[in-house]
Amino acid sequence: MPAVAWVPLVGAQTAVLLSAALIRRWWATRRPHLLAWSVSLAAFTVGIGALAYGEAFGFSAPVFRTYYLSGALLAAPWLGLGQVQLLARPSLGRWARDLTVGFSTVAAFILGFAPLRAAVPATHVVPDGTRLYGALPLALVAVSNVAGTVAVLAGIAVSGWRSRNGGRPARIRFIGTIVIGLGVALFATAGSLARAGSPAGTPVLLSAGVAVMYVGFVLTQRPVPGPGRHRGGSVPPVLAARITVPAARITLLGKPGCHLCEQARADVARIAAELGVTWGERSVLEDPALQREYADYVPVIFVDGRVHGFWRVEESRLRRELAAPVGAAG
Repeated sequence: MPAVAWVPLVGAQTAVLLSAALIRRWWATRRPHLLAWSVSLAAFTVGIGALAYGEAFGFSAPVFRTYYLSGALLAAPWLGLGQVQLLARPSLGRWARDLTVGFSTVAAFILGFAPLRAAVPATHVVPDGTRLYGALPLALVAVSNVAGTVAVLAGIAVSGWRSRNGGRPARIRFIGTIVIGLGVALFATAGSLARAGSPAGTPVLLSAGVAVMYVGFVLTQRPVPGPGRHRGGSVPPVLAARITVPAARITLLGKPGCHLCEQARADVARIAAELGVTWGERSVLEDPALQREYADYVPVIFVDGRVHGFWRVEESRLRRELAAPVGAAG
């Protein structure tokens, strides 16, 4: 194995670990932008893995197609989709998701089966895709990269605008979008070096790009609930009257335009109807004190005046808590 092959090999192993960590974050919160970023990081991981294999054992047509399809085609649009789902209205996020899925499916099929204009050199050097693919595959790659980059840059601008009066969490989220943009810049630089016939730095830049983007993904996430907001915790007395809906066992605290709140509302309404319990809803925007305490955690579910959970409804756990006598939940 050539010594240079160890760089992408280590990078691929790192990317696998980071991808798994991001998927666990998505599984814990089921937030759609984390799923999109997981797909993007997985695509980068597969691309770096193909690069590691090619530099270790030599490139072939299947290895080259895998590298180009994953790293050059699929990673960018799914990265951009995550930015849209994080910052845009739910309806726009769903539209962007459908468009991304459709484009990715068609473009992946074309790149996977399009004839190559020449044989892939059986060397340990990254092949130049512009010399091997025809006009249509290259156009699709260009569109995917431009769309993904524009979405990331727009996300940075929107996040920066919102961070002006959004407090510390909004500022940290803005920093996270900037870090993601830096990761994109590293990937773009790697692609430019490869196209310029200087692929030696490509593995290092790709590996660094994955690590930098993961840091950005983490920074954009809501902080872990602290004391007074943990499951089963009592609502601070000063907030209790502002949150509690009279005669309701369940209170859902959300805000307009929140797709997670829409899903939580549907789940709570269905479960409450099936169990014959009352529920009510408040908006976190109704009161500055509620906004300061819970804005980064909506939707928040309260049962019998105590914090039940954040971000999504855990149906089996909610049913168990509602089956307990009033005041025994926790």
